[in-house]
Amino acid sequence: MIQDGAIEDVDAVIALHVDPHTPGTLVVSEDCTAAGADTFTITINSKGGHGACPDTTIDPIFLSGHLILALNGIVSRRVKAFEPAVLTIGAIHAGNASNVITTKVELTGTIRYMDDEVQKIIHAEVEKAVNMIRALGGECDLKIAVGYPPGYNDGRVIKFLHGIAAEMVARKTCASPAHDGRGGFRLVHAPCSGGDVPAWGADRTRGPLAQPHLQTR
Repeated sequence: MIQDGAIEDVDAVIALHVDPHTPGTLVVSEDCTAAGADTFTITINSKGGHGACPDTTIDPIFLSGHLILALNGIVSRRVKAFEPAVLTIGAIHAGNASNVITTKVELTGTIRYMDDEVQKIIHAEVEKAVNMIRALGGECDLKIAVGYPPGYNDGRVIKFLHGIAAEMVARKTCASPAHDGRGGFRLVHAPCSGGDVPAWGADRTRGPLAQPHLQTR
C-alpha cells in the first residue's frame, strides 16, 4: 500500500489498537509506543548417536544448553540497564526418542528493542553466542529476520488526540509505557506524522478469551 502511494500527500495517520488489559480506557502516549521486533532462528547440526555412547557424538542438545544461557545473558549483561530490550527464545525443537542423541536442534525467538544501537548490540552478541557453539564442535547456522522498526508517536498528533480522548472517556485517559507487542503500523507512519492509540477493552469474566494475544494453543 505504501509503495502504491497510499500515504502520499498525507499529513498524519492514526491507528486505533485494541488491547484488553485495562477495560474502558483510552491510552494516549508520546514518544516510543512500540518496540522494534526482529526474529531469529538458530540451527545446530552435529554428530548424533546412541544415548548410551555420548562420547562418540557431539550432542547438539548439550550444546544448545550453553547457547540458551548465553542468549539469555545478552540483555542483562550486554545492554545498559536503562535501555529497554528483550530477547526471548520462543521455541526449541530437537529429537524424538529417549535413547537417541539427535543430530539437530532448532531454536527460534524474538528480539525487541527501542533504539537502533541496542539492536546492533543484540545482533552482534547473538552472533558471538553462535560462534561459541561452533568452537565447541557444532555446526551452527544463524538467521535474523529484521522486522518492524520502533514506533514513535508525533507529539503534535498526540496532543490533538489527547483532547479528543479526554472528551470521550471523561478525562480518564492516561499515558502508557512503550509496549513490545504491537507492530505493523510503524511502517505506515514512518514517512509522516502519526499516532498509535490503544483502546483497552475486555470482559474479565471470559477468562483466557479476554487475552487474545496470549493464547498458547
